Amino acid sequence: FWSPQLVRFACYKKGDGTLMGDRANKAYTDECIAFGWKPPIPRSEFDVLPIVIEDPIAGITKMFELSEEYHKVTMISHPKFPDFAKLGLRWCVVPTITSFTMKLGGLDYGCCPFNG
Repeated sequence: FWSPQLVRFACYKKGDGTLMGDRANKAYTDECIAFGWKPPIPRSEFDVLPIVIEDPIAGITKMFELSEEYHKVTMISHPKFPDFAKLGLRWCVVPTITSFTMKLGGLDYGCCPFNG
């Protein structure tokens, strides 16, 4: 996986030089665009990036876009601080880690998404 988590939000550089979206994903956003991903129009702070899987042994890299039915996003709020919701922050409902390697029976399985 090119990304350490399945559902990530894009980050774009705007015309005035400021960034919009999740700054942690700026490089990954650029890599996805260079690989052929077409960001939605209009762009937003919460555009979900595609999943890119690379098999270095076979020399194959594939990109998969998730339809909205397969990635759930929720608004972030706080029970003691109701104004927090006014920030309009969102997060994926099931944060699945993709940088996990499962070691089993003396073998390393490097393509093993994990949640929990």
